[in-house]
Amino acid sequence: MASGLFAAGWPVLLPWEVIARPLPDPLRRTVGAVISGRLKAAAMPAPDSAAGTA
Repeated sequence: MASGLFAAGWPVLLPWEVIARPLPDPLRRTVGAVISGRLKAAAMPAPDSAAGTA
């Protein structure tokens, strides 16, 4: 997922900010599930890309 964000033009620091946020307390899912959900939520067009471009 992270590789896809980088390939789509996301700057390196932006996905790290999404990943590095503190985990919820109490943790009701695995760490991997939390990170995956965050990346999926962030998987939108890159900040400076044209919308609708594949």
